[in-house]
Amino acid sequence: MHTMEQSWGNPKKPHTWIVPAANRCPKWLTGRHKSIAIRVSSHPYTAKLCKDTGMALVSTSANQSGHQAAKTDKQCQQKFGCQVQVLTGKTAGAKKPSTIEDLMTGKIFRK
Repeated sequence: MHTMEQSWGNPKKPHTWIVPAANRCPKWLTGRHKSIAIRVSSHPYTAKLCKDTGMALVSTSANQSGHQAAKTDKQCQQKFGCQVQVLTGKTAGAKKPSTIEDLMTGKIFRK
């Protein structure tokens, strides 16, 4: 089983952790769950965006739940139109989505 510190910082192998949500965490982030998925990004644009806004991102994937993620800014505009502002830049180059692991149980949901 990994620890969070061991998994973070590798842009070629991103890792998402399922952790217990704080009681004050909004239900629109957790849905029907008592946990929340988190990932710290080492991607320079993402890290700068979080630092500049003083906030975390809710999602790093440009997709609706259960649907294929947009891979380019053009695809993102086609899927979401004016609902989102697209920042143009390069991805970190990961070939697959992040591993998703439960911090409390070590269960891997996606590898």
